[in-house]
Amino acid sequence: MNEPSTQELLRMCLEGALPPGLAARADDPNDPLASRIRTCLQLAELLEDLPLESPPEALRDAARRVPRELHRSSLPVWIATLWSPPPSARPAFRGGAPPATTYEAGPFDVDLLQPADGTLVGQLLPRDAGTESPSAGSCTLFGEARTYHASLDANGGLRFTGVEAGEYKLVLDLDQGCVVVPDLLLH
Repeated sequence: MNEPSTQELLRMCLEGALPPGLAARADDPNDPLASRIRTCLQLAELLEDLPLESPPEALRDAARRVPRELHRSSLPVWIATLWSPPPSARPAFRGGAPPATTYEAGPFDVDLLQPADGTLVGQLLPRDAGTESPSAGSCTLFGEARTYHASLDANGGLRFTGVEAGEYKLVLDLDQGCVVVPDLLLH
């Protein structure tokens, strides 16, 4: 029997049609398909939380296509949690801006700051010297009414402008994996 592709797994997870046999394989540490199943289940759960209108079928099919470079046996997804570093380790931003909010996500820290209405800036930093610094990636801010896109710069920096107040999910798509900050409240 042929193994399903990542695209087929994601489609099944999004449609809630993952066969019980495949779902059971997600917990088997010796199964090479387990990490792809878990990743697709996590992505489907995150997408399920977004209150979006159903897009046209052609757009859904295009969005489900997985880029060739993502066909890896393991693509980690790190869900960020709020973390409060000691004062000596907090990032400093110029201009008397409020302190950054720091999240811990696997091998990375995500520092986010909203210096003015409609602007979100941040930086993705490795937690230790053994982690490779992200040099590129795409950043997507998913909101109830709109979605915003930005690129991660060579220093791990990101910047969104013109962002409406509301609740958001931030997804950073990196070569090393995917970082998700699930509960952002922007004003």
